Amino acid sequence: MALIKCKECGNEISKKAKECPSCGAPLKRGNIGCGGAILIIIILFIIIGIFSSGEKGKTPETIIKKPTPVTEKKPKLTEEQKRYLEKYVQENIDSEFIRKLDAEYHEVFVNPTIWNVVEYDIKKHFTTNMALYCSYKSSLTGEWVEIKDAYSGKTIGKVGAFGFKVYE
Repeated sequence: MALIKCKECGNEISKKAKECPSCGAPLKRGNIGCGGAILIIIILFIIIGIFSSGEKGKTPETIIKKPTPVTEKKPKLTEEQKRYLEKYVQENIDSEFIRKLDAEYHEVFVNPTIWNVVEYDIKKHFTTNMALYCSYKSSLTGEWVEIKDAYSGKTIGKVGAFGFKVYE
């Protein structure tokens, strides 16, 4: 047990004591501890993130990084966002993840083997981007899409005004 001296009366007391048992003087904690240091680092990262965010340095990959809230209206996309979505869809077709795409009817048929190993957040990001793509390509209104198993045709995920849902 580590002992320290009370700053008021000079008696030796436990380092873990909250106050001196002799004179009742409160012990002042000098260090912030490991938890305090971690908290300060997290706060600094948040502050740096707030002040360093902005429009400069954005690449097409970061334009639609955070899923846009899904609505029943047709989204107004910039030309840069449309180019990004076209490239995103083409990359997923080239990788054979997207097996069939019917943007007019908001249906995307995917390779279920790949779908089943992809993490939830990636599925949500993919599905949201596909809803944006289909809504700007389709004559139908609304920002929604159904993701279907390319082999069985069964709906395995969808997004719309109701939110995002994955089916087992």
